[in-house]
Amino acid sequence: MTNTKSDYRRSHSEAGKGREYQANFRLYKWRAHLWSREQEVLKDIVGHHFGDRPVRHLDFACGTGRVLKLLGPHVSSSTGVDVSESMLEVCRAECPESRVLLGDVTQHDLFEPGSFDLITAFRFFPNAQDELRRIAITRLANLLAPGGILVFNNHKHSGSITFKILGLVGRSRRVMSFGEVERLVRAANLRIVSTHSMGCLPAEERLMLFPASVHDAADRVAGSLGLARHLGQNQIYVCCKQ
Repeated sequence: MTNTKSDYRRSHSEAGKGREYQANFRLYKWRAHLWSREQEVLKDIVGHHFGDRPVRHLDFACGTGRVLKLLGPHVSSSTGVDVSESMLEVCRAECPESRVLLGDVTQHDLFEPGSFDLITAFRFFPNAQDELRRIAITRLANLLAPGGILVFNNHKHSGSITFKILGLVGRSRRVMSFGEVERLVRAANLRIVSTHSMGCLPAEERLMLFPASVHDAADRVAGSLGLARHLGQNQIYVCCKQ
């Protein structure tokens, strides 16, 4: 059973973790599929909200730099920050044009308030313990410029079919419900302006029970019926200040 009192800050600090983590997005079929879908959504979000305007981007808990590398061509400046030197070793090689910092935004004032138009945080919040979630989103909200947006995901949506099945078979882990996300966002004086859902059929990291085309078709049907927000295991939230 997951130790909910463990500090997520220390989870990716061991030597070689960055290279292993990066490789898993090629080796784990479901993780790779979700990332391919997330890339499309992220680019659409940036285009929709900012158009041709200059965008100062911060990727919080940037890891090996997947999001930085993707959005680099679509923003005017990009900064990544993470607490793991192992992860940043890969990130610096992948994102040579980005500013990449080793540091903890949740404990130190690394940036001036209002420094960023776009802040992203992927695969962080559902993994983090409750206190760390609250501290992190409050800090990130403070870094948003007027009109800026915070985009983060919950790839462990507890209401999804996948995580309901895992709960039934006793595979306990940190998850987040939609209600928990809403309360977290409101407590930071933010509001959700749009939600993008995917992964309605059962699947888990290394395991895809159906071809990618079937997963995508199921998501489209669920979306047309208004069920994707309830069934999808991966939810992407776009938030702005109240």
